[in-house]
Amino acid sequence: MKTKLQIALDLAEAGFPVFAVLPNAKAPATPNGFLDATLERETIERWWKADENFNIGLSTGPAKLTVVDVDPGGEEAWADLCTAHKIPVTCTVKTKRGHHYYFYGVTPGSTVGKLAPHIDTRSEKGYVLAAGSTIDGVDYDYTNEESPSELPEAIKALLAKPTAAIETAQPGVELDSETSIAGAVAYLQVVAASGDVPIAGQGGDNRSYAILAELRDRGLSQAKALDIFSNFNLAYCQPPWDAADLERLATNVFNYAQNAAGSKANPPGAEVFGEVIEREPRSTEPRADAGFVSFGTLIKRTPKLFSELIRGLVEQGTTTFISAPGGTNKSRILLQWGLTLAASAFVWGRVSTPCKFIYLSGEDDIDEVTRRVHSMVRTLKLPPETVAANASYCDCTSDPKPLLRVSENGTIEKLPYWRELCAHLTTIPGHKLIGLDSTYNFLIFEGAAKINEASVKAAIDALNALCAECDATVVALYHPSRAGSERGDNTGWSVAWENTARNWLSLKSVEDAPETYEMAVQKRNHGPKGEPILLHWDNGTLRPATSEECVAQSADLVTAIVAAAIEFAEVESPIKRNGRLQKWQLERVEELFGQQPTQRQIRDTLELARSHNLLCYVTGHGHTLAGYRAAEPKVEPGKAAPPEELATTLAADSFPQSKGSA
Repeated sequence: MKTKLQIALDLAEAGFPVFAVLPNAKAPATPNGFLDATLERETIERWWKADENFNIGLSTGPAKLTVVDVDPGGEEAWADLCTAHKIPVTCTVKTKRGHHYYFYGVTPGSTVGKLAPHIDTRSEKGYVLAAGSTIDGVDYDYTNEESPSELPEAIKALLAKPTAAIETAQPGVELDSETSIAGAVAYLQVVAASGDVPIAGQGGDNRSYAILAELRDRGLSQAKALDIFSNFNLAYCQPPWDAADLERLATNVFNYAQNAAGSKANPPGAEVFGEVIEREPRSTEPRADAGFVSFGTLIKRTPKLFSELIRGLVEQGTTTFISAPGGTNKSRILLQWGLTLAASAFVWGRVSTPCKFIYLSGEDDIDEVTRRVHSMVRTLKLPPETVAANASYCDCTSDPKPLLRVSENGTIEKLPYWRELCAHLTTIPGHKLIGLDSTYNFLIFEGAAKINEASVKAAIDALNALCAECDATVVALYHPSRAGSERGDNTGWSVAWENTARNWLSLKSVEDAPETYEMAVQKRNHGPKGEPILLHWDNGTLRPATSEECVAQSADLVTAIVAAAIEFAEVESPIKRNGRLQKWQLERVEELFGQQPTQRQIRDTLELARSHNLLCYVTGHGHTLAGYRAAEPKVEPGKAAPPEELATTLAADSFPQSKGSA
């Protein structure tokens, strides 16, 4: 059975541009959705290396295809169309709910219900999930071995023909009027209250299209409709549309909806009732509202969207702090993130937004950063030319470059390098990730300012202002207080460090697990925190282990420890329950396993092996020493059994896998 990567490469080789789609979903996994579709083997391999379970998106326009999507309820109408217009048999893919029929030939945009109810089409500016994709355990698969047929002229004519009389806007209607916006918001509230919201796999695409078309008819421009619907999307769509995919849908609605924009909007009241309404004189006196606004005003406002630089970890356009004690490789993680984003790659398999990387380090000099960059580019297989074009580094170790001076009374002073940095950032096009390593190298806190809430808030507000002014995101590293480190929550020095920052991550070493670290989201304003991520050292990088790697490593550990326990028992030095291994025993385990596990890992593995009859535990009596020994039948000396299959099964069933691995 071919992997999704192999299927994607086969499609590309046949001339069909593909892109990565999130696992078990229809939303793109790439920043620009179907616009990222490519035939390039290297790019495709990089996507599916990030997550082998990515679904396969096929961009229909560049592939010169029109795909007819027939959902339940549309089968009879499609059969009638095929009979009436002698539509030939063509390449067909079974989907979760219906079928895709592939035809060569491009039609303008995508349609919903244009051919018949429950029959949609995708062509220019559209995409479909290709065969090989999976939704809720159902594989998209070919039902025949036909190649795509030429798109019949009859289908082209039907798609070009209006399905109903076109409604025009009434005279005097202006798009995005206050009345139109209020009406559109009220309409979405009714939709939300009714529960008739877009749900993937239940006509969600059609429902989203219909809602956006209604907003258009009610007198909204595309930009305003997209703004208002985006908030509804995040709150009610299941799952929410990806931003790029949503923009594509809105473009289709406004390009191809048959009614005129504003066809259902009322003209200004003054025009309709100008002869009837007696206008009351307005008072020119200021209202004593004490700065309050009604919630009605808030409901009418268009909520601001938020975007993420790294999904679930770093919000775009604000400051994220990573708090960790020394020796946890937080500097290495920041550098790794920046280089990965600069290379337009995914960070730990998460959907990520490519950007420029500006790295300021007051901790590591140019020699150390050079070593790290070389190992990361090599291990992560980042394209050096792309990294070079989109990432830059400033060595602030020997020549400090503080940005702000923060006083104890809460005032801040922007130092010369602040202005120099801002001027430089404005010359760089596109969004930037600014890495500050570390906070105290660039924010100078006078006296007790770093434990003063007003002072800390003023400093963080200044960093957020820098983000807004320079189209940037800041990720800043800082060391927690000693008390915070001892508690293990990495807090301190003031609660303002946690309260003012919108995103706050912590990093710590995992006890009894060499070169293993746990990253946790301590605060995230616009989403769930998610599970902590276990990170493992990998040739100069920190990466989550995949499920397969966890199982394989656990199986190797079981095999090594069982073999060692049997060897030790044969020389009458058995491992005792809850006892610590001697130095020579640890060295032997390390020799068999390839690295030295912790005492706790060894104890847990021994008990696990005993419970599965790979070992037995003998209590001491006479000249027999207590400890773990070979279970019956005894494994022959020299064999590093148990069998590989049993060890792998045992590990897969019993060992926890890395949380958050991707």
